[in-house]
Amino acid sequence: MKAGMIVVALVGLCTPFAVAMPANISAKPPFVKPVTAPDIVRARTAQFQNKMHALGFGGRIQSCKGMVQLAVGIRGGDISYGAMCRIRTVANRPQDLLLCDDEMFGHFALTNTFTITQTEIARFTLQNCYGG
Repeated sequence: MKAGMIVVALVGLCTPFAVAMPANISAKPPFVKPVTAPDIVRARTAQFQNKMHALGFGGRIQSCKGMVQLAVGIRGGDISYGAMCRIRTVANRPQDLLLCDDEMFGHFALTNTFTITQTEIARFTLQNCYGG
């Protein structure tokens, strides 16, 4: 592993999953927009749920908050989404997860977290689900 990397591990779900994130990300990218339209939040939450199940993660997403959208920066380019979501695990326990997904290339990542700011969600999404 390279120096300066932090490994974030998913704990408490049936299958282990890890995401490596550079430790030096400090600023919110200028191309991040909050997602507040209920229909888009519902659609992206359903997409997160589908990706979780496709990867073999049990449980059900109850709600997502702090959703952000990252654009690649070109007209008609890829768009990535990230959010903090509360799931009900297969053991029927609530758990907060940070999730991200991009529309074009299928990058998907999740980790358990205790942070919920949109800037932190944007950083996670940029590092793990940025299309291009």
